[in-house]
Amino acid sequence: MNTFFSSSKDRRAAFRIVQFFIIISIFKASIQNGIHILNLIALILLCFNDLLRDFIKYPLRYVSCAISNLLLLYIAYTNTGTEIIVYAVLLSVEIILLNKEIIKSLLIINFATYYVASGILYSNNPIHIFLNGLTNYILTILVSLLFKGIIKEKVKAENLNKELNETNLKLEKYAKKIEELTIEKERTRIAQELHDSIGHSLVALNMNLEYTENIIEIKPEKAKLVVKNCYKISKECLQTLRKVVNLLKETSNKYNLNEEIHKIFDNFKNTSQYKFNLKYDNTVEKIESTIKICIFKTVREAITNGVKHGKATIFTIDIYKKDNYIHFKITNNGQGINSSDIIKSNGLIGMEQRINEFNGDIFFSSPDKTGFIVEGKIPFKILEEIPHD
Repeated sequence: MNTFFSSSKDRRAAFRIVQFFIIISIFKASIQNGIHILNLIALILLCFNDLLRDFIKYPLRYVSCAISNLLLLYIAYTNTGTEIIVYAVLLSVEIILLNKEIIKSLLIINFATYYVASGILYSNNPIHIFLNGLTNYILTILVSLLFKGIIKEKVKAENLNKELNETNLKLEKYAKKIEELTIEKERTRIAQELHDSIGHSLVALNMNLEYTENIIEIKPEKAKLVVKNCYKISKECLQTLRKVVNLLKETSNKYNLNEEIHKIFDNFKNTSQYKFNLKYDNTVEKIESTIKICIFKTVREAITNGVKHGKATIFTIDIYKKDNYIHFKITNNGQGINSSDIIKSNGLIGMEQRINEFNGDIFFSSPDKTGFIVEGKIPFKILEEIPHD
């Protein structure tokens, strides 16, 4: 029953089966009344024409339907029987249910066929035949229209249900994709934090141990101090690792950027071969912690890269607020390079991504192939509205 409602192919098949049995009934009645060769040809053509409609397109289907009515009209002149009337009614139902558009001219031809067949069968009262036939025909048309409306609503509901299922599948795919992207983004963030935080501590630890190795025999007391500092750095490294495992939610408004930057300097203070100069505008401490954390990570990565890759020993950091921007500049005396030859490693890419997330700008340069400069700015007003990480 569901396929009859939803599939036009199944509806047509059902109609053809019913029509075939009715044609057989007409054929049997014709045999009883003495069949003529033209009558037989008309029945064969009628059957063939009805089947042909399932394989041709509009508007040829309408032409075929009109031919079926004309053939049935001819058969009605040579035969009498209720089967012809039933077949005419079935054609009217087909015109309404199985066609995209209802052609009025086809209904007129079909009503004429129905009326003539009824008149031949009940010829004693033409007026009664016309009124009764018109009433029955109109009733058939109304029932067919009602049934067609039910079919349309059924098909519409099935299509909507199908679209809904497809949409749900798409939403499930999107949700899964978003989940995967969120996990991937979180992994990338943690990996970046490990690179920035643990990487800096390991570089500082390596520098201290290298320095200890060089002075342990000539300055044992100094070496002991450096070893103690190494212990302090390793302890801080473990603490940082725990923070990274907990997704490093550094959102406290009490975050002191000046103090945190000096902690970076303290990691190298016992080596005596590194010097740090900080020019710091204290009004920067009044800005949101997420901004200060972003600047701190940038400074830390710039120092780490300078020591590790540029063999720098002197760093100058300048941080100040001007024209609704937080400006920063980190300069070192490391090995120079052509600005066009700068290859962005994980450290430089991490700094760039971090600043860009806050709608800021960052630049890397090496003037006259001497030293390396990291400088940029972050729009202060926009950043005040950015939520915590």
